[in-house]
Amino acid sequence: MTTHWTIEEVKEAMDEQVNVMHVDEINKIPIMSALRNEFKYSIIEAKKVADVVMNEIRNQQEKHEGTI
Repeated sequence: MTTHWTIEEVKEAMDEQVNVMHVDEINKIPIMSALRNEFKYSIIEAKKVADVVMNEIRNQQEKHEGTI
């Protein structure tokens, strides 16, 4: 059985994880890893960008759901 998470639940989980995770663990999260390694962002900067990305995904989903 597959678990379906809302964007909000994923964002909340990421927030909780980032607050308690070690840097090595944070780098295992694909978007955080890419931001930190490819673009040399700090954890705080990467998290801000990830938040913007998650918000945009949520907005697109809400827009799409409104057209169904």
